[in-house]
Amino acid sequence: MHGRLSGSPSKTRAREGTCQAMAALPTTKGDGEKMLSEYGWVRNRMARQLLVRAHSAPPSGSRTVAQSFTYEYGVRPDSLDDELAKRFILNGYDATTTRFMEYCEGQTGRVMLLWFNAVCQTCLRPFASVTTVNGLLSRGLMWVLSREQFREHLARAGVHQPSTLLDIGAGDGNVTNELAASFTGGIYATEADSIMRFRLGRRGYRCLAEDGWESHGPFDVISCLNVLDRCDTPLSLLRQMRGALTPNRGVIIIAIVFPFRPFVENGADRKRPTEEVVVPGNSIEDHMQYFSHHVFPAAGLKVEALSRAPYLCEGDMFEPYYLLHDAIFVLSACDFADFSVFEEAD
Repeated sequence: MHGRLSGSPSKTRAREGTCQAMAALPTTKGDGEKMLSEYGWVRNRMARQLLVRAHSAPPSGSRTVAQSFTYEYGVRPDSLDDELAKRFILNGYDATTTRFMEYCEGQTGRVMLLWFNAVCQTCLRPFASVTTVNGLLSRGLMWVLSREQFREHLARAGVHQPSTLLDIGAGDGNVTNELAASFTGGIYATEADSIMRFRLGRRGYRCLAEDGWESHGPFDVISCLNVLDRCDTPLSLLRQMRGALTPNRGVIIIAIVFPFRPFVENGADRKRPTEEVVVPGNSIEDHMQYFSHHVFPAAGLKVEALSRAPYLCEGDMFEPYYLLHDAIFVLSACDFADFSVFEEAD
């Protein structure tokens, strides 16, 4: 995501390390091993995968990627304290999420485009961030929640007819589109990457400068989806958002990838954030509890609703999509807690 040194990252990025994926072609392990063995003489992984894609097809009657998709939207019993458990929303795999998965699967058949994108990514990555490369290639669409699910989260926080929205780190605006359907007034966005700002403008969204966006508030809702772990100063950003809310009724929607492993994109390089939040525990439930009881209160925020959802990204020539685990929080302003939750980077 965007972040860079300014503190507001970009949604369109490839995640490494903890991503899980489901392949569309070949559809079984046996098919894949057979196809790969036939092209074992091709040493380059990208070229070999191109040949596999071009000459394979799913068996008749096989399930599509959308039909095969499964996700655990719940949490472990008794893993959240009573107060958080009362606020937990159990999401589900709805029709619009299915359409996104079908789009991802449809892209797997565009073999030459996938090959072109892979070559361009290889050539451009030494000089540009993942966000910029995806923006140049018009790829890497993201998915978090549908508009109906966003509405349910807002309603649980007592927000039913919001007017103004600010989406921080809006990327190419695909997720912003789902949010915007619930609003009657102005839709604003911030984005660090210039290519993504251009794409947001093409969608009709007004991009605000990363410095001084607060002057355009107050906002009924501020969304900050998958930004904090790519932000240089996450706690400062949370406090900025709190100060820009409509008094007494404004809320913040936060999505955070867990496990929480922050870094900041700086062109093709990465660095530790200046404010490095230290999160104990290993499970998504441990991290949800810690953010709810320590990180957010330190920024003067309290949890009104929370949930779990898949953070999906359009795939490439190797996988139809990539999956990470998001915790979603709806936050309102409260008194500041008097403790520190981050360490200064060296």
